[in-house]
Amino acid sequence: MIVWAVISACLLLFPMLMIFIGLYMRRRLAFKDISYFSGYRTRRSTKNKDTWYFANSYCGRLMLYLGIIFLPLSVAAIIALFGLDETTTAIRGALIITGQSLLITIPIIPTEIALRKRFDINGKRLIES
Repeated sequence: MIVWAVISACLLLFPMLMIFIGLYMRRRLAFKDISYFSGYRTRRSTKNKDTWYFANSYCGRLMLYLGIIFLPLSVAAIIALFGLDETTTAIRGALIITGQSLLITIPIIPTEIALRKRFDINGKRLIES
């Protein structure tokens, strides 16, 4: 039962972390100066304040939505693991947690695509038609 409780806490950690990071990026980082310690930091996103604001707001929104989507899926996984023996719970839980840790990187690709569509290589906003 202790293994299940620990795995359950870990399974809830990633969606809650994604929700927190998403809210933080959208509300805090998007309105601050470019930071080299926190936020969505890529060559393209740190070109100027406009790219910084857009990237953090966009990526934050994606993280928030993904966290909201993954939260009930994590609860379903917790319910599915309930009552299994400790070894099975640990192995299946570890596999799910590994998958969740990879899912946290999903917003990078759409954010870079959106930056590329809206800004040129120097960070100047493209004319939208």
